[in-house]
Amino acid sequence: MAASWSPSPYPVWLRPGTSDAIAFRDVLIEEQYDFVLDRAPRTIIDAGANIGLASIWFSVRYPDAKIVAVEAERSNYELMVRNVAKFSNVIPLHAALWSHRGLLAVHDQGMGAWAFQTSELGDEAGSYTTVESLTVKDLMDDHGIDRVDLLKVDIEGAEKEVFSDPGSSAWIGSVDSIAIELHDRFRPGCSRAFYSRVGDFPIEATRRDTTFVARRAEA
Repeated sequence: MAASWSPSPYPVWLRPGTSDAIAFRDVLIEEQYDFVLDRAPRTIIDAGANIGLASIWFSVRYPDAKIVAVEAERSNYELMVRNVAKFSNVIPLHAALWSHRGLLAVHDQGMGAWAFQTSELGDEAGSYTTVESLTVKDLMDDHGIDRVDLLKVDIEGAEKEVFSDPGSSAWIGSVDSIAIELHDRFRPGCSRAFYSRVGDFPIEATRRDTTFVARRAEA
């Protein structure tokens, strides 16, 4: 099913009977990522990109930004590729954000197409697929990024591994702002891990389920 969204000149493809329509409303109609930035971002990492809606919103709002869109679940990724095909500044990746490079299990927890979760191999239960895992530093190195102006994170609890990892000190200083949905209901400790890493991000705001933190712009 194709849905229209007036700021975009291209159709957005959704799957009937899934969470896609709710995500479309949240991201494109109600603009849950519409936070005030000190300047237009040049580089954006969209971790947990789902079917590409946030990347589309970012691309329309910030057409000069380089956007790396990372999605772990195969069917979501394939629809994201279709949705962002006309947006030349969006780079879709079939991968999962994690604390290290490797291979993860991807689980369907029965909560809709926007709620697939990842875990280390050996921790999985039931049926699963696998996907490559990457760190923020891996994404920066692989795509020639020296500074991330905006890091969007909606990864269904995997943020605990990303931000609790001591290796995050290798990249957190190169990130200027973060928009994140925290999932303590899935993995207790997500918020604690996140806030332990962003103490020098003095700006904080919330919009719907998304928390936004940012550094102050240099004078």
